[in-house]
Amino acid sequence: YASIPFHMVPLTVPWHCNVGAALLMAPQLYWFSLICRGALRLFTGTSRSQRPRAPTVDAKEHPTDGSALPQPANGYSTRSTEPELTTH
Repeated sequence: YASIPFHMVPLTVPWHCNVGAALLMAPQLYWFSLICRGALRLFTGTSRSQRPRAPTVDAKEHPTDGSALPQPANGYSTRSTEPELTTH
């Protein structure tokens, strides 16, 4: 295959070599696209948690006046879950 042009190699190698190369290339392209999407989100500052959401039933029952802090994207609350004891 050394004496043929580079663009002619896929047409001259056996078909099973082309199939194997395609099977190896497909997951690489998929992961590369995921990496590029993540890098784009990182550099543009957008994330899935910042997208506007439709109002839920819970939001309708407990209207907020804007004074409450939004819940962090990781799901953890900054408030203490244990009641504070006044006496020790």
